[in-house]
Amino acid sequence: MSSEIDKLLDVKKAIDRKRPKFLREGAQNSVRIGSKWRRPRGLQSKMRHQFAGHRKRVNVGFRGPAKVRGLDASGLALTRVENLAGLKDLDPKTHKIVIAAKVGLKSRILLLEKAAEKGFKIFACKDPSKKIAELKDWLSKRKEDRAKKMKSKKESSAVKVKKKKAELEEKVTAEEKKKEEKKEMEKILTKRG
Repeated sequence: MSSEIDKLLDVKKAIDRKRPKFLREGAQNSVRIGSKWRRPRGLQSKMRHQFAGHRKRVNVGFRGPAKVRGLDASGLALTRVENLAGLKDLDPKTHKIVIAAKVGLKSRILLLEKAAEKGFKIFACKDPSKKIAELKDWLSKRKEDRAKKMKSKKESSAVKVKKKKAELEEKVTAEEKKKEEKKEMEKILTKRG
């Protein structure tokens, strides 16, 4: 069975090499059109008529063998995983894991640890233990940075509060001085009169 799959994987590689890049008609002429495939519909379209020298159309003949369709080069099915529950039904011998982009850092670390523990191959990760160590270092560094920011914010807010208190005390003392000066002036004026 595995020799048959190996042969089919080789066939798939050969077909992949020969398969043209399917572009929408006129994509090479205008950026506005875009390169995403659309079926040609024009009455005089050379691409629709499949004239020689024009781009190839999407066709059934360009597909790979059905048994290995959706498998990667090593013969494993790529499976997207978002949480630990996604790992339960998967088999490390037949599946290769792709961790979803929306997964947070802590969940990603947990997923990597569980996947490595169960023996899964992980897409775009040659050494899971090294990747886990990098992510943990980055997480701890981020925590320290946030703690420093919070500490500096608290300190700066404490400094602001002290400044405001000092300003209020200065205002109060200035007002008291003015009142005392007024009283003295009144005393002097009353003595004269």
